[in-house]
Amino acid sequence: MDPRLLSKAFNLGRDNYYDRAIRLFDQGRFEEALELFALVREGQGKPDHFTDRLANFYTAESYANLGSEALKNRRWERAAYCYAEALKIHPHYADLNYHYATALRSKGDRSEEHTSELQSPCNLVCRLLLEKK
Repeated sequence: MDPRLLSKAFNLGRDNYYDRAIRLFDQGRFEEALELFALVREGQGKPDHFTDRLANFYTAESYANLGSEALKNRRWERAAYCYAEALKIHPHYADLNYHYATALRSKGDRSEEHTSELQSPCNLVCRLLLEKK
């Protein structure tokens, strides 16, 4: 017998919220997926450490995808917000920092507040991008 059928029959799946969120993520419905990932991260459903870590990862990925979409559509404020949310989870991801800096620069925000957020050595390119006239 197929193990997936057994797991569904006895409700042994990872977590209903997580499973639904992953399906939405795979369909590119990131806003809806974020709502369900938030429930998983808040401990609703069947919480376990592994599922929580995966929900964190996919939350950041959802925000990154929304940020990329906003960047393509020249919605700088939205892109900066989405990348900032992703960076709360993965602050050392160079590509997130780069795209965040790109969004800030595109919207004309080169404030000290944002430049100081990018002080780690891995963010040198991002700081330079913001400082560039």
